[in-house]
Amino acid sequence: MSEAGSRILSSIRRGILHGNWKPGGKLQPAALAEQFDTSTTVVREALARLAGDGLVESERNRGFFVQKLDLR
Repeated sequence: MSEAGSRILSSIRRGILHGNWKPGGKLQPAALAEQFDTSTTVVREALARLAGDGLVESERNRGFFVQKLDLR
């Protein structure tokens, strides 16, 4: 992953953990790409990694959603 991708990954992770996006809320790659001034490809890669970490749920043909977190 590129340096920009790592930065975006960290920013989205931090935002999820700080409650900037509600559990179950949809994450829009195009809106995030605009917010972070990058391409949707970089955002999608970051979201896919977060899905692997269990912070984001990826639903085929629906998109990415914030996972409901257990505080433990």
